[in-house]
Amino acid sequence: MLSCGGLIGRQDWIDLAAAKGCRIYVPSAAIAGLDGVKGARVGAIDSVTMETRKPPRGLAGAPWIEAQ
Repeated sequence: MLSCGGLIGRQDWIDLAAAKGCRIYVPSAAIAGLDGVKGARVGAIDSVTMETRKPPRGLAGAPWIEAQ
């Protein structure tokens, strides 16, 4: 799934994933917050887990990292 907006109107996918013990992974993007708002208004959300990964080299030169 490339956008949580793609889950709108697809309760069958969510139900199938739950029935099979699977997870639906939605990568975040620059406007993930807007997708999240659109997705949330469709129905109840029981829980959300956000996991972000970045290689250490990707933080090289970041002001906060340099200050530490």
